[in-house]
Amino acid sequence: MKIKGLKRKYQSKQTARYFTLKDNDAAIPAVMWRSKAAAYRSKLSDGKKIVARGQVQVYKPHGRYQLIV
Repeated sequence: MKIKGLKRKYQSKQTARYFTLKDNDAAIPAVMWRSKAAAYRSKLSDGKKIVARGQVQVYKPHGRYQLIV
């Protein structure tokens, strides 16, 4: 799946990078694992327009969808 939107609420943890992809109509939480983030050449910062490609999964503890980039 490919999603285009603004990146918001960026958090960098030891194991992953967490952020929200948002457009005019909706938002979805996203996770980029540390190994993928290391290969990403551009700096990830709030408000940056990006196109993310990944799989949608359900985060079971909260029962919500998230994009695994």
